[in-house]
Amino acid sequence: MTHTSPSEVTAAMEEDYLSLIGQSSIAVAFILFFTALSNANIGQGTAWEWVLGGGTLVALTAVITLCIRSFKYTRNLNRVGFWTLKFNDEYVDFVSGTSLRITCHIMMYGGIIIGFFGSDMWFKALVSPLPLNTVVQLLVSVAFLVHGGTIVAKLREEDLNE
Repeated sequence: MTHTSPSEVTAAMEEDYLSLIGQSSIAVAFILFFTALSNANIGQGTAWEWVLGGGTLVALTAVITLCIRSFKYTRNLNRVGFWTLKFNDEYVDFVSGTSLRITCHIMMYGGIIIGFFGSDMWFKALVSPLPLNTVVQLLVSVAFLVHGGTIVAKLREEDLNE
């Protein structure tokens, strides 16, 4: 593999990398979601445990595969793009920024709600039988799902428009 300077990075390379990031985020969301449901002891002792365990294994395999595929871009993207998801292509940078802003809002407002109302009885009644750490896992899984879903949807929308 030859080294490509950041000035030779194409929009297609950035788009492919961002697409991998989006797919990885969706897979991480499923890992967190299945783990949260498993920790909540929903369907304990039934086939549901096999479904949750199998789903977690499939999602974990997907994350590992996507991460390995994304490492081929370490030499092709500048460090800013690889680590901070800031890209040279305007549309790819727009998609990345949009997904990060939406994710930040989900985490911020969800965290505020859990922080302020996490110990209130009405909140516990609302999320019961889930422990508070499971609720946080679900919030983070929603954030990852929205982050990856926004990226995949916006990039697919751009592909359809071309």
